[in-house]
Amino acid sequence: MGTPDVARLAVQLREQTGAFAETIEGADPGARVPTCPEWRVRDLVGHIGQGHRWAAGIVRGGR
Repeated sequence: MGTPDVARLAVQLREQTGAFAETIEGADPGARVPTCPEWRVRDLVGHIGQGHRWAAGIVRGGR
């Protein structure tokens, strides 16, 4: 397995995060997520945010 192309991964992360932000902009936080009906939009946003905070902590810590 080769070394990941960090620049390419960073670009893709920005693109996917931007697309997600556009998708939920103006959404009702209490609306159900169609592909995961037991979740509400606020749950999904919190979950995605938690993943970003976890990854940012790893990057900041140099691990």
